[in-house]
Amino acid sequence: MFANSKQNMPDYFYNMSFQEIAACVHNVVDVGCVVKVLEKRQIVRERKTQYVKREKEVLMRIDHPFFVKLHFTFQDEDRLCIFYHHS
Repeated sequence: MFANSKQNMPDYFYNMSFQEIAACVHNVVDVGCVVKVLEKRQIVRERKTQYVKREKEVLMRIDHPFFVKLHFTFQDEDRLCIFYHHS
């Protein structure tokens, strides 16, 4: 999933208790992205579900040069992944 010239690991920008943010390149379409990986268990424990949903809804609607653009999202059993367009 992540492509990096020196290693196959992302460049981490930020790491909190329930999320990590990293720069990556989508291998199929060769687009620069920033991925935010959120731990579902921690989101529920801290009662932040509504804020995560709101973030996705807002970013899906916004089309402005000063805001990041939502590229796509997906989830597995344990994590939510939100990909933002990185130019």
